[in-house]
Amino acid sequence: MKEKKEKKKRKIDINKGSSWILCLLVFIIIDAFAVFLFYIYRYMQTYDESVSLYMYENKIETNNELELIGDSISDSLNKENLENISKLNGIKLEEGIDNNLKPYAVMVENSSDARPVSGINEASIVYEALAEGKITRFLFVYDGFINVSKIGPIRSARPYFVKIAEEYSPLYVHFGGSDQALHEINNNYYDVSSLNGMIYENDYFWRNIYQPAPHNAYTSTDLINDYISDFEIENTNSIKSYKFNENGDYLSNFENNSSAKEIFIEYGSSSYDVIWKYDEENNIYTRYYFKNNPYHDLDSLNNEIKTKNIIIQFVETSIIDNIGRREMNLDSSSYGDVILIRDGKYIYGKWLRENKKTRYFIDELEYEFTNGKIWVNIVPINTNIEIK
Repeated sequence: MKEKKEKKKRKIDINKGSSWILCLLVFIIIDAFAVFLFYIYRYMQTYDESVSLYMYENKIETNNELELIGDSISDSLNKENLENISKLNGIKLEEGIDNNLKPYAVMVENSSDARPVSGINEASIVYEALAEGKITRFLFVYDGFINVSKIGPIRSARPYFVKIAEEYSPLYVHFGGSDQALHEINNNYYDVSSLNGMIYENDYFWRNIYQPAPHNAYTSTDLINDYISDFEIENTNSIKSYKFNENGDYLSNFENNSSAKEIFIEYGSSSYDVIWKYDEENNIYTRYYFKNNPYHDLDSLNNEIKTKNIIIQFVETSIIDNIGRREMNLDSSSYGDVILIRDGKYIYGKWLRENKKTRYFIDELEYEFTNGKIWVNIVPINTNIEIK
């Protein structure tokens, strides 16, 4: 009888031990699951859909330290001073300037017959890309509050230039266009309002009689504003600004940055190839051609062409007719390589176009421009670029 009781007691002790082990396992599982949920929560807090697509396509790794540096600087600027800087290029504005007016995006010629051009230095952002053959064309993007007495020569629309323009929901100013561009503009393919000189030449444009057509059509911001008023076009903007950061050592925060004292961009002809040279004293780039000559003759006021930021954006390009007109892949979710240049330095990055907006990235971080003029040289893939 006594032996039976002892066996029963031993059995009970074993069951108690099993229960204790089971409780410990349950506790460990719950604790691990809680840690898992915590990290999922932290991840979701920092998740950004557009950047995540970019990260997926390019298999980019995270750098949390740089992310915190970039976000703290740019968030501070965007929250505190957004109304006091240009939404296009971040320059500081005088008090009382209306920063919420619709921007203007103007097609301007760059053929040698059209030079000097007018209004180039007043533009907040300039895009430069091949139009046909080896001839480039400009898109000048202006803040809606700017006053420019002469802009031009105005030339025709191209679909990829209109896609670029619609990033700013502007009044798009052009003089005619390719059949495709006009069809798409007239059928509201793009988020732009259109001012077409082929329709309104005598009202909102003029021709310089001392220059041969078609290199002689001009407009001004006063005439553009008259058009906006006459046709009761909504004169507000909803621009989502780029990020800006005036720190001259910004690119030094990233590995693989290199010196950019002189940049050569080969468009295929010495008249249209681009040279930028860095002025270290004034922290600005000056435009040259034929290696040594400043572009005085590109500006009708005989001023040098200068910019604080340079973007070299590589875009898939094809020739679509025997004139040499081009098509560029700037459709939604298009992306590619980019060279980002500021403060005498450059670094390789990526660009991504989503929801009709293009953004530039170093690793997974949105690139931050220095405050001042932005110049975007759009080039075909495999274009010869020399930087030293």
